[in-house]
Amino acid sequence: MSAENNEERLLPGMYHAVNLFHDVAGDGNYRTTEFNVSTAYRIYLDNDSLHSITPGLQLGVNNRTTDFSKLNFDSQFNGSYYDPTLPNNEAFGSASRTGLNFNIGVMYAWRPAYRKEVVAGLAMFNIPQMKQSLYGNDLIKRDFRYVFHANGVYELNFEWDLQPGIFLQFQGDYKEIIFGSNARYIIKDKKGSTLHRTEVSGSETGTLLIWLQVCITMIGLPE
Repeated sequence: MSAENNEERLLPGMYHAVNLFHDVAGDGNYRTTEFNVSTAYRIYLDNDSLHSITPGLQLGVNNRTTDFSKLNFDSQFNGSYYDPTLPNNEAFGSASRTGLNFNIGVMYAWRPAYRKEVVAGLAMFNIPQMKQSLYGNDLIKRDFRYVFHANGVYELNFEWDLQPGIFLQFQGDYKEIIFGSNARYIIKDKKGSTLHRTEVSGSETGTLLIWLQVCITMIGLPE
């Protein structure tokens, strides 16, 4: 669940967002709850507002809990059936752990025209490297996550736009690489005339590739 202010209603040039994540999984009801608050400020680099840079930061709190009483163990099998009254002979750690998180990022944008732009961004997540173990092992931490993304809009002609993009993220031993492009076909502008190109409506379709693994196909219409 998330909410954001992206129209500068609170302060000019400032953007704010909150999001809440909640997940329950496994026999022990392993529960993860995370709440984040984000803010960013857009800075124009020239008088024509063609170039801008937007630094941002995010603060969050994370809580993880589990219910060890819902887990079953081999030592509780009496030879004929499972007997929950038998001791499990396990040494459990803490059933809950809470930590703070901090993320930063920056985005650059170049928008010389309504249908021409380049946007690129960098971000770093999990700066405090929150401890993850419920058994007191402080060496198990949440890995740093690095993200880079870039996308653009290029007007091919009056009816077609090309929208290429790339998304990269790396965390520990894992990585994700997505690249591809959308193609947007302009049906008509909201003025109802080919003389106006300001507020356009149309359809979008495209293909994004996740590196050596899967293909994502999208098609959509604007609101």
